Amino acid sequence: MWQVLEDQKSGIQAQLRALGALQSLELLPRSRSGESHTSRYRATFANGTLIISVTLDANRRVAGLINREED
Repeated sequence: MWQVLEDQKSGIQAQLRALGALQSLELLPRSRSGESHTSRYRATFANGTLIISVTLDANRRVAGLINREED
């Protein structure tokens, strides 16, 4: 996962800078699929809100990381 994120690092940083200061982080309902667990968070920033999904595999390693703007 780190290798994937390394290539996207500058884009992620630019997106977060544009959103401004983090104001709150709220845990949303979690889900399970087989041995994978996904936790979702609502991250509210000064200039917008993201829904962030983090999926962990059976070994508790990050297997997926997705963010999208809240509808």
